[in-house]
Formats: sequence, C-alpha cells, structure tokens
Amino acid sequence: MTKKIKVWKDPDFQLGLGLGIVSLAVIYYSLIMPSAERAGAFKANSYPLLLAVPLLLIAAWTVFGSVISRTEREEPFVVMDREALVTFLGALVYIPLTKCLGFYLSNTLYVSFLLYLYGERTIWKYIVFSVTLSVSVGAVFNYFFGVSLPMFWGGF
Repeated sequence: MTKKIKVWKDPDFQLGLGLGIVSLAVIYYSLIMPSAERAGAFKANSYPLLLAVPLLLIAAWTVFGSVISRTEREEPFVVMDREALVTFLGALVYIPLTKCLGFYLSNTLYVSFLLYLYGERTIWKYIVFSVTLSVSVGAVFNYFFGVSLPMFWGGF
C-alpha cells in the first residue's frame, strides 16, 4: 500500500513550483523589455517568451500531477548529480567568457565541453556539432531577432 505524503513535501511539486516562479519572472521581464524600432516580427523579447511560456505549461503540469498522485517515493530523491552540477558550474564560467571571447568561440567551447562531459569522445563530432550549433544560433539572433551577439576582441 502506498502512503500519501503532504503535497508541499513532494519533490515534483517543489520543482514545478520553482520552474513556474522562474518562468513567470522571465515572462514579466520579457513583456516590459524595450524593443528596437527596426525589429521585425521577432523582437528582443520573443526568444525569452518562446522559452518561458512552454516552461510555464510544463511547470503547471508537474504541479498538477504531483497534487493528483502524492505517493511516497522509496528511492532517494537526488536534487543534482555530478554531471548537472558540472554543467551548471560550466555555465557560470561560460557567461563571462562570452564577453571576452565572443559568442561564437565561447559557445563552441562550452558545447564541446558538454559533449565531452556527457560521454562523446569523437573529436570531429565536437567540432562539427558545436560549430554548426553556434553558427545556427548566431544566424537566428542576427537575422530573425536583429540582435548582434558579443564578438571576440579581434572582431569575429
């Protein structure tokens, strides 16, 4: 027989609530963000909204699901494993590197680091995937959003 637990002690409820608060904050700040006059259909606030609205729906689904089935877990709940912690710490290094190395180089290095961290050991896949991803994201921001990304001190 499964034992019911208090809903606020359920890790899924806590995760959904946290994601919901973060997504509401992103939506709020995206809506008050000033937009450029020359921007077309996509403005500077479009990208955060494209991420935050689905995140809010996922958060609501997670909270709703945990309210419906509040069963006690037998396995321990792990908040953050080693790979998730290293990914988070890598992101904290990636952000300031973007300012001095530029978006394209720092993003290529960060994606290559993540591929290595999660088990990819083929060098050519690092190069092809991370360069392709960096150029694709850069093109989306430059051409669709009209936003220039940080450049390297040398200009690329």
